[in-house]
Amino acid sequence: MSLGLSLSLGLSSIALASGGGGGAGGGGSTPAPVEAYDLPYPTDVRLEASLLAPEVDGNDQVTTWPDMMGLADAVAITGGTLPPGGAPKVVTDHAGRTGLLFEGQHALEVQDTLANYTGNNCTVYAVIRYLDAASSTAQSVFGIGRNASGTAPNTLRAFMNHLGSFQANGVAANSQPPFLAHGSKYLVSGNTVLGNERVAGQSRRKMILHAGIQVVAITGGASSTAEIHMNDEYCTGITTMNTGTTATSGGEIGRHAYDPRSSNYGTFILYGLFIQRSKQTTAQIQANIGAMMDAYGVVPIEHQLILDGDSRFADSGPSIMGESKQGYLGPQINYELERQGIRNWRVINHAIGGSTIDKDDGGTGQAIDKGLRQKRDYLNNSMFSGNWTLPGRNVVAVEIWHNDSSQTLNAKYTAPVYGAARADQIYANLIDLVRNDTRSYLALGYEYMAGITLPGSTTMAAGLAQMRGHLRAASFFEDFGGQPGGPYEGKVRRAENPLSMQVTGAWGDYVLDPALSSTDPRLNSQGGIYYADQAHQRAVCQPFMAKCMVDRLLGADPYV
Repeated sequence: MSLGLSLSLGLSSIALASGGGGGAGGGGSTPAPVEAYDLPYPTDVRLEASLLAPEVDGNDQVTTWPDMMGLADAVAITGGTLPPGGAPKVVTDHAGRTGLLFEGQHALEVQDTLANYTGNNCTVYAVIRYLDAASSTAQSVFGIGRNASGTAPNTLRAFMNHLGSFQANGVAANSQPPFLAHGSKYLVSGNTVLGNERVAGQSRRKMILHAGIQVVAITGGASSTAEIHMNDEYCTGITTMNTGTTATSGGEIGRHAYDPRSSNYGTFILYGLFIQRSKQTTAQIQANIGAMMDAYGVVPIEHQLILDGDSRFADSGPSIMGESKQGYLGPQINYELERQGIRNWRVINHAIGGSTIDKDDGGTGQAIDKGLRQKRDYLNNSMFSGNWTLPGRNVVAVEIWHNDSSQTLNAKYTAPVYGAARADQIYANLIDLVRNDTRSYLALGYEYMAGITLPGSTTMAAGLAQMRGHLRAASFFEDFGGQPGGPYEGKVRRAENPLSMQVTGAWGDYVLDPALSSTDPRLNSQGGIYYADQAHQRAVCQPFMAKCMVDRLLGADPYV
């Protein structure tokens, strides 16, 4: 059997900074460190780093993660196909919650004392924070069977990729929302909806994976009896991929049990993993999930911030992995929300590298599937389709400029490349995308947050200055209908990204210096805040970007 859970987010790594969590509403204050608690329905294996600390070597990599139930520890892989990256590292987040950071090719194996179970007769829970939301490859969290070396045992596995199997009309696989999944069965496949919702019209909409800490569970069963859960939401009656009953021993964490030699390693922070060698009932699973949510400070999701745009929001490019535990924008925004006492928002990364407002419409035959309009209007699976309306407030933060400024071979871009006239054209197209189109973000019921990046070279300086002028002008709100008394009053805001220098200004202590030259050595020197391309930010920028965006999300615009 092959049963899994597609869990993605967008972006991400863990912030090790500490901070208080004042602020009103949104699920209360910053959660406290995890204290001992009981599961209403115990599991055979219980791995929780905050309650029973892993043993580590001199490099802080895990050698043994002890099973609280005493059955099957998770240990560093010592035989068979070894992961080049070794074992994960122990990290502690701002709330004092301890987890294992899996990145690169990190993996652990569950000892063979966990035996005589199959995917069709198994329930697995994870308290987890997904990191690499922009990946289009299936990345494993847990798989039944240890070091299978290319064979294919019954495998219950958790994925964290977008709907990579379902592409249509030239739209990129990872321009689709990351719905939960098991095996290759997603909650939505084209126009087909799978499984039975707990609450009609709500469960699937709330089960879009995100950058915040969450509790997920999957359980097997005969055909059409599998279940997937995320926090307080779930779907039942999911088709089982394989009904085999081969007995299996042990398991793999962080890579596919059936093919550990592949490159599909998971990228996540795992706070807890629970394995039960039986199919628990829906009520039992939800009771256990409720206990885990209480222990880890997870609250039901009510609102979402959706990141869209190109690689600066998608965290692709040079900042993707291994640079810093404080990298990745999505989790940083979640952390900042928690620091301000807000826990009922989630951050969904919908961005993809190279995206522009209007992409090449066929002049070169390349990359015709990444334009923001095409992603927005992909009616089968897009979050903006109208078929998957999300609950609560929905703010889409759109990062623009760098790729738009060099866009060529598109009839919509008639102005010269890089120049001030090009900035005027980009701004007009942005207004159409956000306000004027029949299916504009605002017309679809979304709120809008503008974003802008630094130039990639001095050739872009004039256009950047022009675009900054548009975004900073008082007329910005009238252009998008967000002025007092306008049709979208209170639904339009601005956040310049990435933030950079320590200067005092309207944005607070860390702001984008309006006089910053694209040749300033602080941008690309050793230890600088941007890579040599002067467009992709280093991890040091992310906490300040996150604070800026959260402040704008929850408060007023500083230029009003």
